[in-house]
Amino acid sequence: AAVWLRIRTGRNLLSASIQVAAYAAGYVVLIAVVLSSCLCTAITLEREFHEWERVIRIDDEILMFLAVATPVAMCLFLYLVQVVRGSAAARYANR
Repeated sequence: AAVWLRIRTGRNLLSASIQVAAYAAGYVVLIAVVLSSCLCTAITLEREFHEWERVIRIDDEILMFLAVATPVAMCLFLYLVQVVRGSAAARYANR
């Protein structure tokens, strides 16, 4: 985030990006909780994934991966958006 904003604005926002990322560290814990709950759910529903494999005709391992990776990828994307927006807001803080 800081490199992109540095090129765009011409200001060094690395310290602001680090500070925003540190403030949003609780969100990283939430991502870990989402990951662990998705993994536990996927392991618990293994038989259902075998049934879905027959219906959808996609390998059950791919379905399990998508069931785990999709929510985690969405959470990571939201975290990155928070860091970028926080860093972008800091560019006018000390002009």
